[in-house]
Amino acid sequence: MMVIGGILLVVAVIVFLGSFTTLGWLVATALFSVGVYAMYQQFVKKKEPKNKPGPARRPEKADPINLKVDE
Repeated sequence: MMVIGGILLVVAVIVFLGSFTTLGWLVATALFSVGVYAMYQQFVKKKEPKNKPGPARRPEKADPINLKVDE
């Protein structure tokens, strides 16, 4: 993901420098944003330990509407 982000940043700079239209600048800005986002996601990605048991689940509470009352 980091490599893809870097490639997108380079392509964005090339498009920006080679373009003299507003549309080209918008495309370059979009590519740049996606590249930065891709690099950011890789940077902040949390490493989850493997085979670690999750938290204990609580039993579901009974739904008061469906409770049957003994008569």
